[in-house]
Amino acid sequence: MLKGAITLGAIILSASIASARHQTPMERLTIRDDVYGTRNVSYFKTIDELAIIDGDIVYGTVEHLLSKDIRRWNPNDQTHSLSKRAFSGLRSVAWPNGVVRYQFDSDEGESQMKDIVDGAIARWLESAPYLTFKQILPNSPITAPGVLSVRVAVCGNCGASLGYSEQETQMMVLEPSCPSIPLSHCNVSDVTHELGHVLGESFRSTLSTLAHR
Repeated sequence: MLKGAITLGAIILSASIASARHQTPMERLTIRDDVYGTRNVSYFKTIDELAIIDGDIVYGTVEHLLSKDIRRWNPNDQTHSLSKRAFSGLRSVAWPNGVVRYQFDSDEGESQMKDIVDGAIARWLESAPYLTFKQILPNSPITAPGVLSVRVAVCGNCGASLGYSEQETQMMVLEPSCPSIPLSHCNVSDVTHELGHVLGESFRSTLSTLAHR
């Protein structure tokens, strides 16, 4: 199989309950962008002001999502034109040559979540051995475009961007714990699910049991 194409049948990923453990109330608005055109979306925001749509997809910052509100759209304003790229996290583009480069946002975050991330990666490699996951060091909160930023945040829910972008940073937000909700954290199955989003739409139905073994 050609590595650059990545067309392994899609992962049937059930909705991640982690994203609904604790969140601000759901809000709705109508957005217009070059991914969806015009569409109604429901979203909630994380404690670090990220907008999560469709349960656990990171759209970008809340400010960015609100900038796509149809009520703000002006056909003469190039910043709202459909020719402009929407937040790349919504673009289901394959990772070049099947290589996913990722970087933890901090040493503390790595120490909290590395074993779980490694466990999720191992599950994917069992079913898609042609993929490569390459950790970038040193850890940093500032990640270069084309690199998955693994952001570890207490009470931050579990969520991820969709697909790859060579122009913008992709994100996977992972929660190690939440004091207000005992036993709440992103486990290996949750992270396996989120990596399915990171890999993109072509992985939506790989093995129905992969994310919950």
